[in-house]
Amino acid sequence: KTAQAGSPDAFAALVVMHRQKIIRLAYRLTNDKQEAEDIAQEAFCRAYAALNTFVPERPFYVWLFTIARNTSMTELRKRTSASRVVQKYIDGGACEPQEPAVVEETGAELRRALSTLPEVYQVVLKLHYFRDLPYREIAERLSIPLGTVKTRISRAKRILRIEYENLVSRRPPALG
Repeated sequence: KTAQAGSPDAFAALVVMHRQKIIRLAYRLTNDKQEAEDIAQEAFCRAYAALNTFVPERPFYVWLFTIARNTSMTELRKRTSASRVVQKYIDGGACEPQEPAVVEETGAELRRALSTLPEVYQVVLKLHYFRDLPYREIAERLSIPLGTVKTRISRAKRILRIEYENLVSRRPPALG
């Protein structure tokens, strides 16, 4: 309540109290210590800016955890790399473009297709293909059963293929 009333010292005490837990959360999702620290810093900045939305009757850590998780997911989404998406296109499916312009266009289409997936599917695909995490580690990080990870990845790949092919079929024909 004191932090919410505007006391920087009170908020600093909350940062000290929760910093390591937030870094661990971000690390579990990103597998990168430096990025986890950056995400924690960003989460605390966002929390400070949004203190007026905190409901004092609820636990502060749960509210902060949500902000940190959302910040981590935003950072994971930003990492989407066109060349990596193309290389890994749905477990080595078609798509081995050679020219940079083709790689860029294909990567953009794959990112658009990926962005249409529900978040639960986006998260598991990004953790598996972009962070190279095995299914078991994804299950641990997301606190879900291993079978759920396998199912989500399978469904996500199926949906991604369809979405990508729909985008490609709407592409104007190449001049040549």
